[in-house]
Amino acid sequence: MVRCLERDRRAQHAFYNEHFPYLMKVAFNFTTRRETALEWVNLGFAKIFLNLEKYNPELALGTWMGKVLTNVILDELRKDKRHDMRHVEADAAEQRDLAGDFEFPGAAAELEGLMERGLRELPETTRRVFKMYALEGRPHQEIAETLRIPLGTSHWHFSKARKHLKEVINKTWNLA
Repeated sequence: MVRCLERDRRAQHAFYNEHFPYLMKVAFNFTTRRETALEWVNLGFAKIFLNLEKYNPELALGTWMGKVLTNVILDELRKDKRHDMRHVEADAAEQRDLAGDFEFPGAAAELEGLMERGLRELPETTRRVFKMYALEGRPHQEIAETLRIPLGTSHWHFSKARKHLKEVINKTWNLA
């Protein structure tokens, strides 16, 4: 990382290749379009390289980079009012392949598909709050600040998403 701070191109290229898969997964939390995810990840890497000296080594590097990228994505979404969430309906299998997810046999694969379908059915903000809290492990206070919503609203969106996903699973598996 020291060589990246010195703007060594080879070190930056190696750093990019090492962390690219993780940042693509973060980007795929906001879109299923590969081109959009690539654009965001590249903007994120530019911001990461420009601000690498601000990184606090006491924190996990992946967490810091994920936050930088998420902020870049949210800024881009705010700039682009024409952002069309219809892309969320893209093929879930393609998204899994692009994001580098693992295949789970049997019930786990079915559950994963149900979760993806249930998440696609949610409103954009509810889906984002759920992913940021459940998948990225961010606290509600940080989510509220990032999305510029009240803290209680962040809790409400997460609760709404959990309830909806539970209903989707129970209905499909006849558990209710």
